[in-house]
Amino acid sequence: MLYAIYFIYGLCVMFYFMMSWLFYRKDKKLLSRLVAVMMFVIGLQCLKDLFFIKPFTEIDELDWMVITAADMIVVPLYVFVLIELCSPATLGRRTIILHELLFIAPFTLFAITKDIVFYYAEVLEAAVYGVSYAVWAAFAIPRYHAQLKQRFSYTENINLSWLRAIFFSFIFILVIWIIDCMEANYAIEALYMTSTLVMWMFIAYYTYKHESVLGELSDSTSDDVLENTEVAESEMSEVGKQISTLFDKEQIFLNPTLKCRT
Repeated sequence: MLYAIYFIYGLCVMFYFMMSWLFYRKDKKLLSRLVAVMMFVIGLQCLKDLFFIKPFTEIDELDWMVITAADMIVVPLYVFVLIELCSPATLGRRTIILHELLFIAPFTLFAITKDIVFYYAEVLEAAVYGVSYAVWAAFAIPRYHAQLKQRFSYTENINLSWLRAIFFSFIFILVIWIIDCMEANYAIEALYMTSTLVMWMFIAYYTYKHESVLGELSDSTSDDVLENTEVAESEMSEVGKQISTLFDKEQIFLNPTLKCRT
């Protein structure tokens, strides 16, 4: 089992760091940066855990709790990505900081006092937090899909069925994660890490594709608007030239038979 755990964690470290680099290089949009930061943090957590893997009989339950509590700091980052996917441009810096402090505070108290009350408080907080945003996402996904249909006439490549699959994957991972937090068990840990790795392969692919499609559609829309504006300006310029010719050269205002219609 230990060799399997080492292998799974090694795969996770390579994958998360690679995805972090890929999304960081992609563009400067908030979603790309959020995914890059989250992948980097998860990669660091997996790398950290490699140094604490030991035979099950040698595991200290309190140490396991401290390590798990430290990993909970990444929970808001999952939610930030979900929010940015379902409701773009609604996240603010203050919201990000406040949400992170909600998890940093109990972890710090637990790490200092070693009082397991703070650990279970953080687990409960993460569970309530995750379920709350799962309910929010259930309503946000169809609303966002409707907004995309109103904004773009071509919606073949921006179907959000994959986002619904991500939503259900989050719920599944949340349940396994809660079980993993409640009991030190390498079998559950392996299931959790493997499921998370597969889920993020899926999420990373479709998030990358989704952003690219929306970027192309936005650029296309901007080009159409610019082209229409240039045509309108050209037509207005032609009208202006005709008016200038009538007044400056032909001096139409001197014509005594000229009448004004009302």
